[in-house]
Amino acid sequence: MNLKKKRHLFRNSAKWWLVAQYVFSLMRLFYRKIVVEGKENIPRNGPIIFAPNHQNALMDPLAIHYGSGLQTIFLARADIFKIPVLRNLFYWLKIIPVYRISDGKENLSNNDASFNVAVELLEKGRSVGIFPEGTHSNQRRLLPLRKGLSRLAFMAEEKNNFNLGVQVMPAGIYFSDYENMRSILHIRFGKPILVKDFEGLYRENPQKAMLKLRDAIGEQLKDLSLDIRSQEYYDAFYCAVEIFAEPLLAARGERRINQQKKFGIQKEMISALEGVLEEDPEGMAGFRSKMMHLLELLKKWGLKWELFRFPAKKFLSVFGSLIFLFLTFPVFFYGLVNNILLFGSLLPILKKIKDRQFHSSVKFVWGLAISPFFYLIQFAVVYAIWGSWLWSLVYLVSLPITGFAARTYVGKFRKTWQRLRLWQLRSFRPVEYKKISLVYSQILEELKGLLSKK
Repeated sequence: MNLKKKRHLFRNSAKWWLVAQYVFSLMRLFYRKIVVEGKENIPRNGPIIFAPNHQNALMDPLAIHYGSGLQTIFLARADIFKIPVLRNLFYWLKIIPVYRISDGKENLSNNDASFNVAVELLEKGRSVGIFPEGTHSNQRRLLPLRKGLSRLAFMAEEKNNFNLGVQVMPAGIYFSDYENMRSILHIRFGKPILVKDFEGLYRENPQKAMLKLRDAIGEQLKDLSLDIRSQEYYDAFYCAVEIFAEPLLAARGERRINQQKKFGIQKEMISALEGVLEEDPEGMAGFRSKMMHLLELLKKWGLKWELFRFPAKKFLSVFGSLIFLFLTFPVFFYGLVNNILLFGSLLPILKKIKDRQFHSSVKFVWGLAISPFFYLIQFAVVYAIWGSWLWSLVYLVSLPITGFAARTYVGKFRKTWQRLRLWQLRSFRPVEYKKISLVYSQILEELKGLLSKK
């Protein structure tokens, strides 16, 4: 593929901008909340290379587009370009391929074309994005960074005698739920790194300069993302920061808990836990034992740790949620029935995709590009039956609204069911409830003690 023929890569496209507004509006529906921090750090002029952590397939470049507001050209792994229809979509979205050894040694030479296009874009003062990790991960940790980004940055600067002014922009991306809608997307932009600052070292030893730039990016990415290093203790640490972040903030007297505060205390918890693991492995083994015991108790009584909130709500609160679900059930049922073809046709596709990190991307693209066709077909069928333009249009408008409501209803139902289960446990199995309460309180107190020492 001759990337030079893709002229829209080299200019800001009005069509791209218009479609982006549609995409961004759907992102605001797909995610319950989108939080952007550090946007003021993004340079207003000059070439930029965005360097985000890679957590969630196609949603990651969309997150950078949303957070920065720039028409950034992303370099992504070449294997996602194998399907012709998707390949054209990715090119239109300003994503170009980078080949790895796993794609075949014979294809590595194709990287020259991609990197040459990226250099030309930087020379025009545009922004380019590349994932330093090279691939995405399903865990809250940074993978080892590769040198591709450093190679691109120095390639552009060397060609222009280090007068281009390329700045690398590290960015942290966090998804509270990788797969499902109505989760939280948190984007954090760091401080720009001027490539020219490494000019002297590069002229002496290019390899050392590349490693130095890579390490500088890595240091910021560690601060901008959740980075749990221990593989052995990963599950215990991850569940701890998810379950106890808000209780710890409440213990500090925080009345309004937002995503920024939650992220901050999660970083504190990871740092404290990994510090204890290094200094007192036996003590941390005891903490892990308690944490895993809590998870076992939750599993035993059908409680999902991802939705676990302690203590149990009072019955009136749970009853109120049940009444709400009962009253809104007709809307859910209408949305489900009229979107069943759209939802049902997606399931076989998701089953074929083994890498679950792609699931939210597929769901989003399905809603973005495929749902309008389903809705127009249903509109035509209803018009053919009723013969009324007005009621057919009302029906058409109702489809996405009630479809969204149905998906939201499912999330509300899951949370209410969990609250009801916990209330039942407290009311009818007080001994078992006290077991959970005891372990929960022990872990919470231990975490309070760890954070108070920092």
